[in-house]
Amino acid sequence: REAMEHSRDIGQPVATQRLELGYEGQKKMGMVLYAPLYDPTLPIGSILQRRAAIRGWIFVPLIAEDFLSAIMGKGSKELELHFFQGETTTLANRLYVSSGARDRGGFERVNPLEILGNRHSLGWNRSDVFHAAAKRTPIWAGGFSALVSFLLAALVASLIVSAIVGRGE
Repeated sequence: REAMEHSRDIGQPVATQRLELGYEGQKKMGMVLYAPLYDPTLPIGSILQRRAAIRGWIFVPLIAEDFLSAIMGKGSKELELHFFQGETTTLANRLYVSSGARDRGGFERVNPLEILGNRHSLGWNRSDVFHAAAKRTPIWAGGFSALVSFLLAALVASLIVSAIVGRGE
């Protein structure tokens, strides 16, 4: 409910904190993305106006494992990635572990990310098959961060288009 109200008040999509979601008879970790849908005949210039104009929300449940596995694909065995909700890299906050990743008790690097109003951490280690480690490390981290940002932006754009089409504009 907090994410819904926040999205309504700021007029932007917002993701929930880490949630346990039911999916295909299993419980998996993920989050729900909420985008506000306003009455197109009413003004939305202020918080009070947005609260009065809200008609509902467009929401998308994101199963972290499926979403991030789709981003990573099957090709990368060079990095062991762990994706966390928040700034701490504890098991309780973990949303995703890449295929073949081992728990090593720590990470070579942890990159902070902010995605739709929530802080996340990407912890990663080089796997045993990592090649040319020193020169590729920043490229992998930057490329992955850019890819996540791009895919989330595409998802938000799709939600906005869906909202516009739903309003009949």
